[in-house]
Amino acid sequence: MQNCSSSRPGPERDPIRAFTRKQFAEWSDRTFATYWSALRRLEAAGADPRVALVAAIRPNGSINVSRLARIADQELMTFVKE
Repeated sequence: MQNCSSSRPGPERDPIRAFTRKQFAEWSDRTFATYWSALRRLEAAGADPRVALVAAIRPNGSINVSRLARIADQELMTFVKE
């Protein structure tokens, strides 16, 4: 017996997002959500995510996800402005 009024399933899972999430299993859900959102904004702006990722890598090799999000915001604002 279902508890909800609708028997329709939710949206289909994105296999690329699920694969990427497995690659960063040590990250919290919030950190991964920030990372994924930044990648989507870079894609929307037509920017190369590899360039942004290189700019967001710390000296120890880890990714500064907050910095990546700021870069994505800047790229998107530039895209919208043009």
